[in-house]
Amino acid sequence: MRISGLLYFLFISLGLQAQGDEWLNYFGFRAYQLNNIVQVEFGIVGGASCNGARLQRLNENGVFENINQITGVCGGSEFPEYYAFPDENPLKYQLNTYRIEFGFQQGFSRRLEIIFTPLSKGVSISPNPASDECRIQFENTLSNKVEFSIYDSTGKLILELNEIYENSILLNVSSWQAGMYSFNLKIADQPVRKAKILVARSSE
Repeated sequence: MRISGLLYFLFISLGLQAQGDEWLNYFGFRAYQLNNIVQVEFGIVGGASCNGARLQRLNENGVFENINQITGVCGGSEFPEYYAFPDENPLKYQLNTYRIEFGFQQGFSRRLEIIFTPLSKGVSISPNPASDECRIQFENTLSNKVEFSIYDSTGKLILELNEIYENSILLNVSSWQAGMYSFNLKIADQPVRKAKILVARSSE
C-alpha cells in the first residue's frame, strides 16, 4: 500500500513524538552504587511488554549513549518482571545521568542521577578535603548494620552513628573546625575500616 507524502510525514512525526514520551508501564526505577559499579534496576508491570530495553547514559557532550541492553521481549506475563542493568564504567567523581529506552519508539523512562565515587580498600571519601559536606561510601551489599564513629585530632569523639543500613554516610562538616579527623567504620562482623578526612577552610 502506498502512503502519500503528507501521510508519511505525519506518521514519522507522530513516531518521533512518541519516542520522546515517558513510557508508563514501568516502575521501581532506581540507580545506586554497588561496590565499583552503578546498578540500575526497574520493573515492568504485569501484562505489559517492550521490544527490548536499552540503558543509556548522558555523555560529556550532552548526548545519551547506549551502554547496556536487553534483547528480545521484556515483560509480557501476567506478573511484574524485574530487570537490572550494571554500568561497569560510570563516570568517576561525576554526576551520571541515566534513562532507559523501551523497545522501538515505545518511549523512555524518566532520568536518574547519581554521583559515582570509586572505592579504594572498600571505602571512598568525596570530597576530601571537605568544607561543607562530605560523603563516605563503602561496600554494604547486604544492607548490614553499620557502626560509625569519628574523632578529632585530639581523639575526642565528634559523632557516633549506630543505626545505619545503607552504603553511604553524608556528613555536614560546615561547623567543624579545620583539621584532620579520623573515623572507624564497622560493618557486621567485618574488620574495622579506618580512614581520615581533612576539613579545610578557605582564607577570607
